[in-house]
Amino acid sequence: MRKLILFIVIISVVFSIGCTTQEEPSAFTISGQIKNARTGKIILTREEDINRKKVKFIEEIKPDKDGRFKLDLNLEPHIYTLNFYNEKKLMLAIDKGQNIEIEADGDDLNNIKVSGSVDTEKLKAYEKYRKESLSRLVISVRDKLKATDDYNSTDSETAGLAEIENYEKHKTELNDFITEKMGDSIAIYPTTLRWDGEKNFSLFEAWANNFEKKHGNIEITKRIKEKVALLKATGIGGKAAEIEMPDKDGRLFKLEPSEAEYTLIDFWASWCGPCRRESKTIGALYEKYKSRGFEIYGVSLDDDKEKWLAALEIDKRIWTNVSTLKGFNTPAAHDYGVTALPAKFLIDSNGKIIAKNLSGKELKEKIDDLFK
Repeated sequence: MRKLILFIVIISVVFSIGCTTQEEPSAFTISGQIKNARTGKIILTREEDINRKKVKFIEEIKPDKDGRFKLDLNLEPHIYTLNFYNEKKLMLAIDKGQNIEIEADGDDLNNIKVSGSVDTEKLKAYEKYRKESLSRLVISVRDKLKATDDYNSTDSETAGLAEIENYEKHKTELNDFITEKMGDSIAIYPTTLRWDGEKNFSLFEAWANNFEKKHGNIEITKRIKEKVALLKATGIGGKAAEIEMPDKDGRLFKLEPSEAEYTLIDFWASWCGPCRRESKTIGALYEKYKSRGFEIYGVSLDDDKEKWLAALEIDKRIWTNVSTLKGFNTPAAHDYGVTALPAKFLIDSNGKIIAKNLSGKELKEKIDDLFK
């Protein structure tokens, strides 16, 4: 009798679990229609680590003969990307319970319509505003400088500093937009690519805390908190991460703070106008104070060796210069949270970061003051 009762209980539990699983709704759905669907793949991926450009394959979408498709997905809220035929990428900010509808035309992938996700709408609005702000404040200045080939002229350097100043204004506008328009939306994650600056750390920390309160400890929360932790670690008072990279001849050079009084870690690239235009100022400081213990460790984020070498020669960058030729995928760029150029870290002989992202007059005054 006891065995019979136990058997009935077990069967009841199993049946109950089975029913619960069948009735449990998916976290979200993605459906729609692709007119004039082509031969080729449509891939759904997840932005596992947007700052390190790591993605995870989720599923291949296979429309029916009418171009219709539907995915029922039990996945966490996150940033997902639809890649149409390896030609057009559509980023989606998806929260739980959303039913996203996609309308696309294989002959015109520049006009894809998305509905059903307020977070995706916020991300789209952010990207539109970001491009407008960048064009108005930065690209407009950059275009005026394109005619200037002499990166080492005084006028060119002054104009380059104006571009840096305007880029800071651009980032301030983006931060204001996030605060006013995005709040704790899933769409906030891609904006972490442009989180930077000592004066804004408390703002980023507040955003991360508010996000966690709303969404809990999901994967995307961990990534946002990792970004905040990295900003803190690479801020003033933080410890410089170790770097060991090859120079132009392939010889490995290690960052050695203890071998100098002060070292300027200079992230730059041959294609970065403001970086090139500051070569004269940095070079003058190096010549003035190298005998007293001032060193520069230049980290190029180039991916073209010939252009890197040409810039080294033209700009007379005679101090230590290294590069993996992997662009922003350079490990040191990840370790220091560098997502835009120029980026500079001034460290003392103990490897402590004492200043960050100083340029022009501010950089000169800081170095002069240290060697009084």
